[in-house]
Amino acid sequence: MTIVVIYERAPPLQIIELIRSLLRARTDQLLIVAGLIFLSIAIIGKLPGGPEVDERGRNFGLVFGVILLVTGLAMIVPGGPIGFDADDGTPTPTHVSPTETVTLPPTQVQPTEIVTPSVGSYPQGFDESGFTDPESAISAHFRALKKQSFTSVLTANREDATMKVEIEADPETRRVHKVWWNNGSIESELYYDSGSVAVRTPGDQGFDSDVPSYVAAAYLEGQLDWFTYSNLSNRQVHRQQGRTVISYFVTSTREDRYHEGELTITANGLVVQYNLRVETGQREFFVQYRTTDLGETTVEEPDWVDEGE
Repeated sequence: MTIVVIYERAPPLQIIELIRSLLRARTDQLLIVAGLIFLSIAIIGKLPGGPEVDERGRNFGLVFGVILLVTGLAMIVPGGPIGFDADDGTPTPTHVSPTETVTLPPTQVQPTEIVTPSVGSYPQGFDESGFTDPESAISAHFRALKKQSFTSVLTANREDATMKVEIEADPETRRVHKVWWNNGSIESELYYDSGSVAVRTPGDQGFDSDVPSYVAAAYLEGQLDWFTYSNLSNRQVHRQQGRTVISYFVTSTREDRYHEGELTITANGLVVQYNLRVETGQREFFVQYRTTDLGETTVEEPDWVDEGE
């Protein structure tokens, strides 16, 4: 009985969805579809599911259909008479490697738009085919850390544990707040303020309080070691968070420590995202890194610093 009721209500829902789709469609698409409908009337001689039309109606369908079709096609041609560009600004999903679908926690990824790379757009240590010098590429990342504030999250998942490190950093105030989570509980926390360092360790392990600089505080030691023995391929160029970024597919060059995934960098070499599936011996785990709020992050002093913990 329930199935019959759902089936009987289906046509109105389909009509509503059709109307919604038409309202969301671009003008050029609507004109092209309408033109094809009128042309089909001129050719077939009848309305879809309706009565036949006379010769005058077929002639009208032919003329009106041609006008609508030509107008719609003209609107999608770059520099056409209507003045529309080929790219209407509609974002397309970012390139995602097969490892993106693994057991990593859901993350909001900013919509991206495919663009054509310009000459000389590759940062130090990179070119169209991948790395030219991995060490130079990592150095470029360190330099880029000094230029704008950011929020980043590094997550490592394996079957029996989850580790997460959250970092907020602002080079203008020279402040960094870094929190290390282990299976949902805070393992350690670090606050850097213009050379002054405060650390607390609720768990069994902790951050080192010997932090010589802002960059050292803003960086997680060993975070980019994967890429010192990686090959890059399948370059993609996107618009992400309002800036041009370049992504590569990553594979390991070592047989004893295999990994594969995706690396995304900005035009000045800042690493803003990577996803990796890592195999070491009999163990497999997944690493995900995201940088957000570039230039918009403010670092506040944690309450526990005032409490002297």
